[in-house]
Amino acid sequence: MDKAEAVKKINQDKTELEEHLPMDKPQETGEAELAGPWDVQRSRGKWGVRSVHDGEFYSHYMPWKTAALFAAILPAAGRPPIYDFAPRLDLSVLMTAKPGGFGNVGQIERRDDRVLTPLHTAHCLLLSPSSLAWLLLAADGKALERAAKIVEALEKRWSSAPPHAPPAPKV
Repeated sequence: MDKAEAVKKINQDKTELEEHLPMDKPQETGEAELAGPWDVQRSRGKWGVRSVHDGEFYSHYMPWKTAALFAAILPAAGRPPIYDFAPRLDLSVLMTAKPGGFGNVGQIERRDDRVLTPLHTAHCLLLSPSSLAWLLLAADGKALERAAKIVEALEKRWSSAPPHAPPAPKV
């Protein structure tokens, strides 16, 4: 299936796409504005990202892959940061937002603020199946085949892991 066919298939049934809204609902106005789900459609001779809810375009004049990546990451852009470091600069304790404040989720070897935005975006991709679908659709076939092999190898490794290890992801 080529990209145009894939996009056509995604666009065929807006109701079905809306059933796959992010698993958690936006809490703030700015968050709701970018929550999606988003759709990739032809726009002014190239590709654009359009809201499934109101039909408004967020972007225009993009190559297809860039538009698909935008559709994947836009919900993360509207959310308040999920992760931060503990206030003390001498600690590398990673914190996560939770109701009423932040909670400790672990410690990393070196405090590096550059990891916070990608971690936030990855977390948001897990919260929104439609965003994750756009990310996967943006990947080429070889990347998906390779990723499937890696997932298979990881599943084998996790199947023999100790009981406190996380369960293998469902494929």
